[in-house]
Amino acid sequence: MNSLRNGSFYVTLASSKGMLYLEEFSVEKATVNSAKVNVRVISNDKKNITINLINDGKLIKIFERETPVDLSYRHEISSDMKKSYFRISVESKDGEKIMSNPLFLLNDNK
Repeated sequence: MNSLRNGSFYVTLASSKGMLYLEEFSVEKATVNSAKVNVRVISNDKKNITINLINDGKLIKIFERETPVDLSYRHEISSDMKKSYFRISVESKDGEKIMSNPLFLLNDNK
C-alpha cells in the first residue's frame, strides 16, 4: 500500500536496449490553486524520453528530456475541486515505456 501512496508502483516495458526506472513520482498541493508534480526517471545509459503528464484524464504537458530526468512542474488547479488525479506515461525512442498509477490530490478546503 505504501508503494501506491508514494507513487513507486508502476508498469514498465523493457526493450533489448535497456529499461527506464521511475525513481520518483509525487504530487503535492503547492498553494490553494496549484499542485506541484515531481518526476525523476533514470536509465542505465542516456536516452531521449517523452514524459506525458495527465491530469483528470487529460494530457496537460509534454516534456522532452534526456535521462537522467529530474523535474518539477506546477499546475494550476481549480480551487473548487474536491479531488483530482495525476499520472504519467514515459516512452523512450528505443521502445521502453512506463505507465504510473494515478496519484490523487484532495482539496482539504472542500
